Amino acid sequence: MSRVYIGGKLRPPSITSDHLSRRRLAERFLAAPGARLTVLRAPSGFGKTMLMAECREALAARGLRTAWLALDNADNDASRFAAGLVQALAELGVEAPEGEGAEGWLALLDRLARHPAGFALFLDDFEFISDDAVLSLVRELIQAFPPGARLVVGSRTPPDLGLGRLRAQGLLQEFDAGDLRFSGPETTEFLTRARGLRLASEDLARLQDKTEGWPAAVRLASIALERQGEGSDFVARFSGSDGAVAEYLAEDVLAAQPAERVRFLLRTSILRRLDPDLCDALHPPGGSAAILDALAAGNVLLTPDDGAYRYHSLFASFLRAQLARRMPEELPDLHRAAARWYLAQGRPAPAIDHAIEGGDAGFAADLLTRHARGFLEQGRMRLLTRWFDALDPSVYRGRPELHLIRAWALCFTRGPQATGALLDATGVEADPHPQIAAEARAARILVLSISDDYPGAAKLAREALDGPRLESRYAAASLANSLATVFLGVDAFDDARRALLEARREVGGPPARPGSTRCSPTRPRASSTGSRAACATPAPGSAWRWPPGATTRSAATAATPGRRCCTPPPSTSATTCAGRRICSTCTCPPRATWAWSTTSSSAMCCCRASPTGTGTPTPPWACWASWSTWPSGAPCRGWPPPPGWSAPAS
Repeated sequence: MSRVYIGGKLRPPSITSDHLSRRRLAERFLAAPGARLTVLRAPSGFGKTMLMAECREALAARGLRTAWLALDNADNDASRFAAGLVQALAELGVEAPEGEGAEGWLALLDRLARHPAGFALFLDDFEFISDDAVLSLVRELIQAFPPGARLVVGSRTPPDLGLGRLRAQGLLQEFDAGDLRFSGPETTEFLTRARGLRLASEDLARLQDKTEGWPAAVRLASIALERQGEGSDFVARFSGSDGAVAEYLAEDVLAAQPAERVRFLLRTSILRRLDPDLCDALHPPGGSAAILDALAAGNVLLTPDDGAYRYHSLFASFLRAQLARRMPEELPDLHRAAARWYLAQGRPAPAIDHAIEGGDAGFAADLLTRHARGFLEQGRMRLLTRWFDALDPSVYRGRPELHLIRAWALCFTRGPQATGALLDATGVEADPHPQIAAEARAARILVLSISDDYPGAAKLAREALDGPRLESRYAAASLANSLATVFLGVDAFDDARRALLEARREVGGPPARPGSTRCSPTRPRASSTGSRAACATPAPGSAWRWPPGATTRSAATAATPGRRCCTPPPSTSATTCAGRRICSTCTCPPRATWAWSTTSSSAMCCCRASPTGTGTPTPPWACWASWSTWPSGAPCRGWPPPPGWSAPAS
């Protein structure tokens, strides 16, 4: 299975020196080894991640293998999620299979079910996951877990993982906000022992009452108390609930920073990960590494992240609001700078995200024009759909290729009806550029095929066979696969078989049997027409090869619609095609090297014509009046092949 860059998502967070051990919760976690799924569900700031990290260390101390995967919004793309999951499972000793797609996933589940030892897989920030396909993968994963294995999920919202059924089976362990909030003694221990503050018992009780044990608020209060002094009236003035508390305290923290450091905090608040070089791109004075280290040393809500940092989510959201209020004119430039930095690192996905978030629709459309085709080839349909949805359709005007890519993505995320409506609205099927119109027709064939309109799809399919070869490998493979489905639907089995072979070739499938028409994926193309050029060299396992430059799918002339020529550029002759006879509308029968007609209307089929393609073949050439009478398995031999040709297998 494929790998993608996932940064520090596999690295569990470090437990800070002032972390308050949640011993009673960790012991409860360890006391339920039979739970297949453990869910920690609470609002932001209740210490889910730190408790998960503490439980992971406790399991590791007992000799149990563990793995960690932090999730984000991009993991709603099933292929990206699966790639990250494969890397996490590898740390548990579950190696990824060779297959891709559904086949590879089923093989992975089979390996997981047969894994001999217990383990624990931790998925943090699960609230980002809303895609049905990804949720289905996780449900299948839970069902495949062997005895002694458990999945631990941290989420702000209830995860859609079939909790009711697991609860009824006794396989679910749950922690909620009531469990995770600090008790009075825990708040006292955190403030006095972990943070080293000396507070009167009345102030401790008042803080516990006002924060209601919300760990993030208690921590934020301790930071403010350190700065304002323990003898101040801060506790008496402290008030508010969740969001208000976070905003109030963050303002208090921000107010204590030097002006230059405040500008740094605001400018870098748009980043999910604080890489020093990236921060320098957004903060021209530079020196970001030193600023980040100083902020971390000052306990300003930074969390280590695989050699870099990230802001606490509450602090980051507050900073972004402050940036929009104080420096709104800088927002587009900041996002553009971040996008250009990511582009220089060869990471177009976050670059496109920043272009969209910065409101620069033109820049985002430019980046999509350059990179969307690559994401389409990777099958990143949901990611593409999310990007396209975020932009006004007017930005695609004059960019027909983006209409096409959006159509492909829509077909696999929202179905044929939405795709058909998009094709109708954009008019790309009538685009003057042959490649655009041909690819749009391929998308329409897929829409009709999925909608079970096989007669309508078959009509377009015949036109597609005589159209230009699609330059997009993804579109060509999709078209060939659609043709196979359509021809099966209208009982054209030979055509379906040929289309399926074409689809296999486009995706680099196994070589065809000797004597078949499968060619090497590296074959040349006929640049003069854009039609498919046949092979100059045989594929592995092939017993013959096409003449250099030959094509099989271009219309001969307007006078002979539907016929196929045997050389790249069609001539104006109705009976010949660039010096060779016109091919039949059928393709060569099994084991035939070529199939010429002796006249423009003849159905005569020959195993091989003379090297010039003219004249009537004579023995030992084997000829029959029609394809249907071609002897099954008949070889085509008995003649010396001319230079550059090789005979088919007998």
